[in-house]
Amino acid sequence: PGSRLVGGLDGTAVFDAAAGLDKLARQIAQTIDWAACLDSCREYGATTVLELGPGHALATMAGSAIPDARVRALEDFRTAAGVTEWLAG
Repeated sequence: PGSRLVGGLDGTAVFDAAAGLDKLARQIAQTIDWAACLDSCREYGATTVLELGPGHALATMAGSAIPDARVRALEDFRTAAGVTEWLAG
């Protein structure tokens, strides 16, 4: 239970801040493996997916790959409070 951050480069879970920052920096210059991310989310039993980047494309793919999950994109919300309320469920 709880939240899990999945790295975009390879779909592996991120457990500490240093590793997360390193992966985030590398994702800017390297191709992400979105299929691996979705596979990991399914395996971890994801029930909620929030796309942080611009647009809705990844959220749309996540919704198709994990049909039982609640899926939204950050830009769907006008305020941080709206995001927080949606995440609280």
